[in-house]
This record gives sequence, C-alpha cells and structure tokens, in this order.
Amino acid sequence: MLRRYPNGRVECRVIDTTLSDHSLIRFALPSSSDISRDMQPLTTRNTRTIDHVRFANEVAVRLDASASNDPPHECISEVRMWLSNNQLKLNDDKTDFLMLIPPSTRQEHIQLPVLSVGSSLITPSSKSRNLGVVFDQGMTFHDHISKTVSTGFFYLRSIALAKKCLPAEALATLVHAFVSARIDSCSSILYGLPKYEINRLQKLLNKAARLLTHTGKYGQITPILRKLHWLIPVHQRIQFKILTLAHKVVYETSPLYLRLPKHQQSRITRSSSAPLLERKRANKRSAGDRAFSVAAPSLWNALPVAIRSTGDLHAFQRLIKTILFRNAFS
Repeated sequence: MLRRYPNGRVECRVIDTTLSDHSLIRFALPSSSDISRDMQPLTTRNTRTIDHVRFANEVAVRLDASASNDPPHECISEVRMWLSNNQLKLNDDKTDFLMLIPPSTRQEHIQLPVLSVGSSLITPSSKSRNLGVVFDQGMTFHDHISKTVSTGFFYLRSIALAKKCLPAEALATLVHAFVSARIDSCSSILYGLPKYEINRLQKLLNKAARLLTHTGKYGQITPILRKLHWLIPVHQRIQFKILTLAHKVVYETSPLYLRLPKHQQSRITRSSSAPLLERKRANKRSAGDRAFSVAAPSLWNALPVAIRSTGDLHAFQRLIKTILFRNAFS
C-alpha cells in the first residue's frame, strides 16, 4: 500500500538557489489528497451519493435527518464497506455522533437516536472534535473558544518563563508563531459570533502583546496593538482569513468545495476588471449569515476596486491588512 501512492514521483532538495538532482520516491505515507484521488466515490445501494469529507485518517459523513431517505445505520454500513474496499478500517469505538439542532427546537425534549456501528452503540455527543475544532450542537463554538483560551494561556505562561533567556527577535518570532497556531487557526468559522465570545480570544491576544512588549497587566493595550502593526484585533483577523479565502475563490486557486459563483454584470464598466462574487440571501439570519457562501461575498464586494483587481495574493494581503488596521484603530 505504501508503494503505490508515490508511484512515478520524484523529489529534489533546494538550498538557497542550488537545486539537487531528482531521485525517484520509493516509499511515502499517503496524504489526504492522495487518498481522495485514489478512492472511489462514496454511494449507497440506491446510488445516492453521501455528503462526506475524506481526510488522511478519518471520514466525516454529513446526513440531513429531514431529507435523508436512508436510515443512519444503513449509511454507516455503506461507509464501512466503502472503507474496506479501499483497504481502510472503520474504528467502531472511535466513531463520534453529533446532531446539529436548530435553536427553535433545542429547548424541546427530543428523543435522540442511538447509532449501531459494528459492535458498538454510539450515543449522540454534545460536542465533537474535528480537525482541531470543537463543534457543538448549536454551532456556537463556545467550547472551542474555551479550549483555545485555556491552552493559549498555558503556552503563554511557558513562554513567559523563558523570555528572559530569549533575545527580542526570537521572542517576537515565538509569539508570532503562537498567534498563528492558536488564534488564527480555523478562525474563519468564528465569523458572526457574538462580541462577548470574540472578546475572550481578544484577551488572549492582548496577553500575547503584553508579553512581547513587557507591558504590565494594567497598561493600556490599544497603543501596544497599534504599535505592533501585524497584531491586529481578533475581529479583523477573522475578516482577513475570509478575504484571503475569497481571493483564492475569485482567482480560482482554492479547492473545488470552496468555489462560489461570480456576479455577472449586465454591462461593461470600468470596474468590470475587478470580479464580484454573487451575494446569496441567508435563510436563517442567526446562523445563515455566518456561512462562507454568504460572508465571503459580503466582505469581498465591499472592498475597493483597486484591491479586488489585485491578482497577486501577497500584495492583496498587504493591502487588506492596511485597511483592516485602519478600521480597527481609526
């Protein structure tokens, strides 16, 4: 199995501007893209395609309880058979089952089903971890933010113990890596959350800024964030992540599952060279406005024409960072 994934592939090494000779890859671990390309489509016996996402070590299956014609246990059996045909195994006891319940019916007493997965009975969980993100039944991400904040303060305390031994440049690099790995990771899913939830992450970011600048607990934080140009507030960081994904969608460098339709203008104008995304109307305002298909067009179309016309991703990111910085501290 390990031989067929790198079949016919070569590798080389680059040091500065020197390129080594190409050599044939004999062994390699399969990545998620390799598995996705090599597997057959996941369908049920009645040829209905199951909505799912495949990764290197897990499969996430999404079922609509109101529209599904197949009982969940039949879909799980199909997933088990499909994995077996692709030389993979389903771990019964590690299967997680999460039901997303609308707010209108969340207060009612609902009889939640129990899934039979092989020899294990899986009861619905109140929260489930997927790719580092903790999902809950109401998609509030309260538990995810709590986990991020608690682990973030733990790592900041560890950095504080070692900062006396680190030069200023190394400390800045360490804090920058911490912000990127802990606060910016999967931050686009937090768009549209209540302000009090975002403020919990902002306190973590403020703590990182105080640690970097050796500022006391009661020192004003706004001048510090303004001085550290790259450390913009969390609300703007979330918008930056969504706009970066929107740029990849517009210029067709994003994965296929993120593609959004472009707005077709009825007549040619001077701004026709700056593509617009088709804005969709959300069915549910509380949660629908947070969807990427709604949030991305809204933020993208509000950008100036000159920025939307910038095809280079790095140049685009520099421009929107400047705009978000001004919006945060104007």
